[in-house]
Amino acid sequence: MPNPGKAISYFLKRWDKLIVYTTDASLKIDNNPVENAVRPVAIGRKNYLFAGNHNAAQRAAMIYSLFATCRYHQINPYDWLKDVLERMHLYSTKNLAELLPQNWKKATRKPGLANGLRTKGKIVILKCWFIRCMACVKEFPELNKVVEKYNKRNDMQFISLAWDSKIQLTSFLKTKEFKYAVVPAKDEKYMREQLNVTTYPTHILIDKNGKVVKVVNDISDLVPYIDKQGNKASL
Repeated sequence: MPNPGKAISYFLKRWDKLIVYTTDASLKIDNNPVENAVRPVAIGRKNYLFAGNHNAAQRAAMIYSLFATCRYHQINPYDWLKDVLERMHLYSTKNLAELLPQNWKKATRKPGLANGLRTKGKIVILKCWFIRCMACVKEFPELNKVVEKYNKRNDMQFISLAWDSKIQLTSFLKTKEFKYAVVPAKDEKYMREQLNVTTYPTHILIDKNGKVVKVVNDISDLVPYIDKQGNKASL
């Protein structure tokens, strides 16, 4: 029969270490997530038995760590690795850290026009605007904070539709920080007739099924609905 006294003694000797998590909210009560993360590594180790040499094992550990970080930040490892290999030569050793998974999303948001957007199955936050609209430009800082708030959400797409020309927008975005993806619309008529937008700025929230959930003119009025959609998608 197991000795309960021995188990309790073992427990009490480590009490100070066991309660550390109660002093820091960032600490977990157990290391189950870590155990689950390294389980594939242990299975892989049994399958391939050896890494070849010490350097190869070190490289394998680095790749495992990077892919695990991608997973933690809800990033597709293939998309991350493909993009990094294509753009790594453009970076110096000083700013190479921008391409690490935890920084990669921010590093890929460069000023300019959006290209190849994929919105299928995503929550879309759409802003309709134009350069000469003072209210539209004035809210940029607030909109950037909203994008930062949901930065880790892989299922949200922030898009702005502007009825200025590509040349005008490209030039303008070099002087203003705007973290939405910017897409040139055909013209004001397109906004009015196709999207029924007559006042600016206009913010439209679209759910994952392509249904318009809310239309407002002030982004602060839309944030609670974005939260609601985000929580619903997480269930």
